[in-house]
Amino acid sequence: MQMQAVRGAVKVEKDVPEEIKKQVTRLMSKLFEVNSLSRHEVVSIFFSQTKDLSSCNPATAAREAGYHEYAYFCLQELEIDKAPKRMIRILVHICCETERELQPVYIGEAKKLRPDLFGNKDS
Repeated sequence: MQMQAVRGAVKVEKDVPEEIKKQVTRLMSKLFEVNSLSRHEVVSIFFSQTKDLSSCNPATAAREAGYHEYAYFCLQELEIDKAPKRMIRILVHICCETERELQPVYIGEAKKLRPDLFGNKDS
C-alpha cells in the first residue's frame, strides 16, 4: 500500500455559509474527479482557511455535501503579508495499492497561490 497526498485550493467570494459550502463542494468534487479518487482510498482531509472566513467550517460544508465518512482537521491559515484573502486550502491523504500521479487542484484565483505550477493564471 502507498500513502500519498494531494493539495488544492479555492477562493471564496463572500464570507457567508452558502458560498463556503458551494466552494468546498466544488473543490472536493474537482479534486476527486481529476484524480479518480475512490472514497475508500481517502484516509483524512485537512482544511485551512484564511482568518477572514469564519461563517462556516469547511469540514461541516464537506459533510453536508455528502463527504461524511472522513476524518477532518481544520485550521486557520498563517497570516502572511500580501497573501490572497478568502482562501480555503485542502490536503487529502490517500492510501492506494500502487503509487500514482496525483494532480493538485487550484481553482480560479487560487492558482495564484502556486505560480510554480500555474504561472499567474486566474481561470
